[in-house]
Formats: sequence, structure tokens, C-alpha cells
Amino acid sequence: MSPRLVTGLLFAAILISMKCVECRIKTSDVGTMNSQRVMSVHGRFLNSIWNDVTDIKKILNAVSPGTNWCGDGNVAKNKTHYGTSEETDKCCQVHDHCDIYITALETKYGLTNKALYTVSICECDQKFLDCMVGVTMSDTASARDKQTALDFGRMFFNIINPYCLVEDYPIVCDEYG
Repeated sequence: MSPRLVTGLLFAAILISMKCVECRIKTSDVGTMNSQRVMSVHGRFLNSIWNDVTDIKKILNAVSPGTNWCGDGNVAKNKTHYGTSEETDKCCQVHDHCDIYITALETKYGLTNKALYTVSICECDQKFLDCMVGVTMSDTASARDKQTALDFGRMFFNIINPYCLVEDYPIVCDEYG
């Protein structure tokens, strides 16, 4: 099951749970005591779901083996500290330094990123894809580096399959400026 599907199912469960609790509270004949009990059950359910989401987030936070830059964040000691899959790491580093992005659950540029991963401008994602493909086709990259680029590229583009941002400018009327 893909992380996107699991995340979607978890958030759907949260929304369904919230609707059910609201219904029980509104239709309760017992009153406040029942509402508190339902809220307590609801709270435990949400804590359980949140723990599952946190576990998924920990998996997504991992940095890919053989790299220091491929994953959520980096573990590099400095900007020239690469893992054993150096060419793949360089692709990830460039992508990590994309100028236009929205981190997980952040609101920026008038948009809210509801995903558990950072969303970048589409041009950065395209350059990242081109770079990873370049590593897999390279005559100079090691076999390990090629495999890391292939594996991480598949995970990023096929499993996580992130949305990307399109830079769009507002329409300005010629007559009114």
C-alpha cells in the first residue's frame, strides 16, 4: 500500500470519526456525561491515529541509504558532504535547495500543503527527475550510485508521487493596468 493511500485512509478515518462524535453529542439523551465519554473515546482514537501518522512520518523522514541528502531533510555535515552514492546525492541536494517550496502542513504563497512531504515548484521536480535519469545513464557513476538513483527516483516519483507548484501570475487588464 502506498504512503499516499495509507495517509489518505488515516485522514478519512479521522474525518469520519469526527462526524460520528458530533452526531452522538448532538443526539445524546444522557447529556454532558455521555458527551465527555464519547470525547474521551474520540480522543483515544485520534491519539491512536496520530501515532500511526507519526510512524508514517518517521518512515518518510528517513534519508536513503548511501546518501546524505536524499530524504526528508539531510544528514550532511556541510554542503560538500555526500554519501557513497555521490552523484545521486548531488541531485537531491540541488532539489533540496529549490527556491520555491511549501513544507508539509505549511501555508505559504496563499496555499496550504496538506501533504506529509514538501511540495516544490514543478521546474525543480523536473530538474530532479532529469538529474536522476542522468545518473542512471551515466558512464562515470558507480553501479551502486546508478541503483540508488533508480531506487530513490522510483520511490519519489512513483510511490510518493508528489504534487508540484506551478508558478502562475495574476492577470492584469491592459486598460486599467
